[in-house]
Amino acid sequence: MLNKYFCVRFEKAHSLRQISIISLLFSLLVAGFSCSTELEVNAPYRETKVLYSILDPTLPFQTVRISKGFLSDGRSALDIAKNSPDSSLYDPSVLLVELIEKKAGVEIRRWLCRDTIYTGKPDGVFYSPDQLVYKTPNLLLDTTNFTSVNYTFKVTNKATGNISEAITNLPARNFRILEPISDIPSDPVTFNFRSKADSKIRVSQPPNVEIAQITILWKIRVIRNIGGILDTTLEDWFMNSPGIAPIQGSEAQGFFSRGQFWPYVQNEVTSRGNANVVSRKFITGRMDVYGGNKEYDNYRTVNGNYNVITQSLPIYTNVSNGLGIVCSRNLRSFPVKVSNSSLDTLNVRVPDFKLVK
Repeated sequence: MLNKYFCVRFEKAHSLRQISIISLLFSLLVAGFSCSTELEVNAPYRETKVLYSILDPTLPFQTVRISKGFLSDGRSALDIAKNSPDSSLYDPSVLLVELIEKKAGVEIRRWLCRDTIYTGKPDGVFYSPDQLVYKTPNLLLDTTNFTSVNYTFKVTNKATGNISEAITNLPARNFRILEPISDIPSDPVTFNFRSKADSKIRVSQPPNVEIAQITILWKIRVIRNIGGILDTTLEDWFMNSPGIAPIQGSEAQGFFSRGQFWPYVQNEVTSRGNANVVSRKFITGRMDVYGGNKEYDNYRTVNGNYNVITQSLPIYTNVSNGLGIVCSRNLRSFPVKVSNSSLDTLNVRVPDFKLVK
């Protein structure tokens, strides 16, 4: 809440973690258990922890998901992943899970993470509806020393003494909008959607940010006539950018392609229905700019190229003595509105919107 590597809504944090978790673990499972039947699949067991976490300083706590590699004897990896969580999860009493904050290599703070069950995961490759994660107490990550502070998840198996660690830093959130520019800085950013030209977006690069993604949440005021009574509601219309934008030079660029806005509005009207609608009006919305750090970008670049057909194993991890990814993201939001000229065109192209300005 980049992908869905960023939900951007940089969404609820645990939903994004679930997506990342499913992606890589599925890759590992398929690659590890889709071998020829002429090979001996089960090598001698070696403890392998798999860690996933996206630190987010906008949240009041942080979480990490921890699983383990497992052996299969006659059952498919997919069957085990979906129906046998005990095969890929540690007994929480066995693990000591800590988040450590260091400044210039010196430990500043340390938090103990407790096992927690998240519920409501949809059915899919892995078991559901519950997911076991490890959660810090409520805390505030240090967002004042981006160049000198980093964070380490340290996971110790108390039974075997096996330790796995992963280090990451935090990206800053002081994005600036370089294009489009408001005539008055305190005014919302105004988007001018056109039929024959793209609508470009440019943002500056904060410290530790290597990749960015922009999403827009339009606020629509809808008035309906319900049995002769006018009912007013506010609707959120989500508009995603075309993709994830890497930093080039000292900025990231993205765009909404020419003519994209009006089909988007028409599709929203069609899917939401027009029954009893008297009018709709765009009011000030929100543009979320998400930034991911270097580990996030490396993971996306390397592991995003995984191909199940070739069974190529994803190779990027920043977990020492293990697999997975610990990375971080940050977010800044800006008020946005649609230009008057775009609304004039909308009134002609999508009359079903029933626009009032």
